[in-house]
Amino acid sequence: MQTGFKRGGYFVEFGATDGVTLSNTWLLEMSFGWSGILADPRSCGTQTSETTERRRSTRIACGRRRAPRLNS
Repeated sequence: MQTGFKRGGYFVEFGATDGVTLSNTWLLEMSFGWSGILADPRSCGTQTSETTERRRSTRIACGRRRAPRLNS
């Protein structure tokens, strides 16, 4: 990791899934006190990531919702 062991930084992670599995920023948050945004196109809504123990991060769902079907 090339952060120079910097503490208290900020990050944006795209494709965050559950915020832990295959996360590139979990170590930064847990060990170095970083905070940031976890963006994932497959989920809906905005919430603090308390369910995944990511209390310093905010999860943003950036996926689009399915368009309503038009009756023809």
